[in-house]
Amino acid sequence: MATGVIRWFSEIRGYGFIEPLDDSDSPPLYVHHTAIQGRGYRFLVPGQEVRYEVQGNGEGRRAVAVEAL
Repeated sequence: MATGVIRWFSEIRGYGFIEPLDDSDSPPLYVHHTAIQGRGYRFLVPGQEVRYEVQGNGEGRRAVAVEAL
């Protein structure tokens, strides 16, 4: 699993972006609230460290199985 830091996340819109720590050349990854592990209303906070898996390639890359650290 890769690690990163939440760059931006909107609780209202339910999505945001993760800045990868493992691959500094990689652009930020899209993350949807449904990809966050847990129960109930799920959201992330800017600056929060997370672990995640990458799904897709190129422009369609997104974070899945996101866990807060």
